[in-house]
Amino acid sequence: WREGEWAKHLDFDEFCEWLLPYTCSNYLPLYDWRDSLKTYAESYIYHINQCNDYKNSPRIAICAVNDILRRDASKHNSSSIVSGHRIFDPSLFPLIPGTSCRHYAEMATLILRSKGIPVNIDFTPQWPDRQFGHDWCVYPTFRGKKTIFNPYFSNPDFPHNTNARFAKVFRVTYAPNKEYLRLLKRNNGDVPKIVDSPFFTDVSEEYQKTIDLKVRTNKSFKLLPEDVYIAVFDNHNWIPVYWGKCFGKYSRFKEMGRNITYIVLSYKNRELVPTSLPFRVKSDGNIHYFSPQDDYSDVVMGRKFPMFEHVFRKHEVLKGGYIEASNDISFTNSEVVCDFPEWELSSAIVPVNQSIGYRYWRFCADQNDTSDVAELFFYKKEDNKLLERSDMELLTQRYESMTDRDPLTYSSTSSNNMSGCIDLGQAVYLDHISFIRRGDGNTIVPGDEYQLYYWDKDQWIFHSSIIAEDIVIKVKNLPENALCLIKGVSRGTQNRIFSYNEKKEIVWH
Repeated sequence: WREGEWAKHLDFDEFCEWLLPYTCSNYLPLYDWRDSLKTYAESYIYHINQCNDYKNSPRIAICAVNDILRRDASKHNSSSIVSGHRIFDPSLFPLIPGTSCRHYAEMATLILRSKGIPVNIDFTPQWPDRQFGHDWCVYPTFRGKKTIFNPYFSNPDFPHNTNARFAKVFRVTYAPNKEYLRLLKRNNGDVPKIVDSPFFTDVSEEYQKTIDLKVRTNKSFKLLPEDVYIAVFDNHNWIPVYWGKCFGKYSRFKEMGRNITYIVLSYKNRELVPTSLPFRVKSDGNIHYFSPQDDYSDVVMGRKFPMFEHVFRKHEVLKGGYIEASNDISFTNSEVVCDFPEWELSSAIVPVNQSIGYRYWRFCADQNDTSDVAELFFYKKEDNKLLERSDMELLTQRYESMTDRDPLTYSSTSSNNMSGCIDLGQAVYLDHISFIRRGDGNTIVPGDEYQLYYWDKDQWIFHSSIIAEDIVIKVKNLPENALCLIKGVSRGTQNRIFSYNEKKEIVWH
């Protein structure tokens, strides 16, 4: 700590939490890991101090080591679902196909601490708007700030989940969490799983503006305060992320994230029981409770799950393009019958304007562009019915993925490669063409079944089951001010809760 290069700016309490190497994992084998890991991924860190700007900088040392880790694990795929034993041998670690973010964080922390570099692990037990939680690394800078990085994938100061919302963020510690220990003691250890161990502290305020919540409960508890839990939805269930106290008709929770939908649960006989209405904590801290009303509305849905950054950031190849039709297989004489909207990055219905019937059809990219499409659906003019895959012949393999009815496969078309087409067998008039862009598979797919639910009092109430006829479904008679849930029956596991506003626009939660 004092004789090393990278932790001189820490006081003793900080040294205990950021560098003291008793353990970095509940699953760590008992071996002399500091000695065995010390020479791994050293790179040029012990020559860094030749540069006065870099002298004793933990950031530069972390980048030097992490660059080696990124190289060794360049073919890894991070996965939230991992089976089998953890591997802590750095020579074997690059050989595995991938592992969980917690394992990456643990392995990097071991390697960095073995060189005296102060690093710790922060984690959120459950995302508030999707499945699973997440773990990453953090270190204390010279300036008294805490800076995060994604070990094995990105260095400090590279954006990592900068737009994500957190219900809670915890930091792994050497000292146990005293409040959590008291919670365990009061309940004889019978509490819902929030964390894997009691060695953590709440650092939510370092990541966002939090709020202390006072939430109405559905029923009045006894006068003595009772332990309750606040939960977020993980695509399938309400998952507890923190604990609080219920005093009569109200429950209180400290330092919770904003712009998030929660519910309060009690825990009896190993069963979680809803004790409040689901509610949204708005950005300004105000609470909106969801309770279905006797007024109803129709809502149009084009997705069953929100679009996240990993889809949106592909927008360069998700926009533009047009459909060209001809009765000449060489398209010497052709007509542009519809243009795809530039910023419809998920899916859309496009009217077809054609002067005559056409037999051959092809998707083209705009000039000097490339465009990706997962699915094309052709709807006939006379009856507005979908043309089946058996009604068409593909005259190039490039169109196989555009017509296989699988939204997770896609084809790319460039303006300098428009060969091939779809043969409809005869000249036809189309009413419209629906398309699904390359994406995450969560668009509405014609022929798939979807189930709708809404929350009433303390449970999900089945609303309807719908077979999609196009790339949107129309949900009729949804109760106003209800928290709703859409489930894909035919494919996928990413289901999501939502509401709708006064414009009948979907608001994902």
